[in-house]
Amino acid sequence: MKRLSFIVYLAIGCLLLSVILYLIDYLIFRDAHTLFLYLMSSLAFLPLEILIVVLIIERVLAQSERKVKLQKMNMVAGAFFSEAGNYLLRDMLDDFENKAEISKWLNVKESWGKKEFRNAVAMRSP
Repeated sequence: MKRLSFIVYLAIGCLLLSVILYLIDYLIFRDAHTLFLYLMSSLAFLPLEILIVVLIIERVLAQSERKVKLQKMNMVAGAFFSEAGNYLLRDMLDDFENKAEISKWLNVKESWGKKEFRNAVAMRSP
């Protein structure tokens, strides 16, 4: 026999708890009419509650999924440029007249700070 999933057990448990709570309410107050009215009132709002919860959860999941996808795309782009970027820059450097000056500013080191990056950006042609 196939095992039931956690969701099925959770649904059965919630239904049983609801039945038990309604039974306790009936045993205490002995008013089936009011109990039935509250039950119907709760059931009437159930689709609206489900809609609101599903919309909120869907939006949160979609946003999370977009974030993960963007991180993966950034990783792919970073890997591409770290692998192919240096070769492309080296090959393109042959087409420039001031190779020595350009290669000085393209040789980024770990020790570079904000000042060095600003200077490199300022050296680019307008």
